[in-house]
Amino acid sequence: MKTRVFQFAEKEFFHARPAGQFAFSAAKYQSMVMIFFGEEFADAKRAISLMRLSRLRGKPFELVIDGSDEEKAMEELSALLCQIFEN
Repeated sequence: MKTRVFQFAEKEFFHARPAGQFAFSAAKYQSMVMIFFGEEFADAKRAISLMRLSRLRGKPFELVIDGSDEEKAMEELSALLCQIFEN
């Protein structure tokens, strides 16, 4: 299992475009890809699940990937989060 903590800037969150882009990329992997925010979580392979986490603005969240291709998934999805949100 691989984990990494990110934090959005105050005005950033998973609205439709970034949620769709991230979910599309996450779905390419066999590994489970989840976002945890306190007691809430989202299946990162589903855009609608990511959009429910709109309270992430300005707060830390954890990207968790578990499975056979977790190394590659973490590398590429972490880079994608940074690219999408210029983190």
